[in-house]
Amino acid sequence: MNEPEDADGASRHKPLSTSRRIALAIYGVALIFVIVAGFRSIIPPIFWPEVPAATNGALDCQGESAALETTLLDRAAEHMRRGGDTPSATPPEWLGAWDARFHTLRARCPSLPTTSLERLRFRLERTLWRFDRNEGRRVAELRKLAADSQP
Repeated sequence: MNEPEDADGASRHKPLSTSRRIALAIYGVALIFVIVAGFRSIIPPIFWPEVPAATNGALDCQGESAALETTLLDRAAEHMRRGGDTPSATPPEWLGAWDARFHTLRARCPSLPTTSLERLRFRLERTLWRFDRNEGRRVAELRKLAADSQP
């Protein structure tokens, strides 16, 4: 990059004005704050999810795993029987309670293989989302037609 030079060959720079220095300092502080706040709020829930407080007492690991699987499949079937919900980016509300139970199980029973159950949960969530987006409308239309055709 060519810089303007004086007659004696030395390059000359305009000093930054005070207002520009203040603006750059404010911008730098704001940028650092946003980065730190973002990492502090996003990273911990991903890698260290909170385990619900109601974890005292004995827990039958195999029984709770089977109960979680049954609950997940029953709720998904009920969701489809109802015709789904309005398509949205958020998962159904009941998955939040299911996730809390799952995290408790995983924390209390580290030797239990939970990968398949976790994979099933996330695949069912995507399936329900696709159902809501596509086939849910058809189910609602069929129900409306059935209701209209009854005397």
